[in-house]
Amino acid sequence: MKKIEFETFRNLENSYGLDQLKKEEPSNINFLEYRKYKVTVELVEEPKEVLIQRLEDLRKETRDYDKNQRLKKEIELLSNGG
Repeated sequence: MKKIEFETFRNLENSYGLDQLKKEEPSNINFLEYRKYKVTVELVEEPKEVLIQRLEDLRKETRDYDKNQRLKKEIELLSNGG
């Protein structure tokens, strides 16, 4: 099998993200799964300016007050050295 490598915005640190990847036993339910795969997850470090711009873009797209406040708070945290 060729190596599969990709970047994602999905947070795999939470239990849901990891649970989708973890499978500790082989299975024959829906799909035959008996081969093991090694998965490595690492955070892609990006400049603070890129992250702030991305958050600003998301903020422009949303009309939801609560989501807008969450984005605003995250922008402030990054702007203040977080």
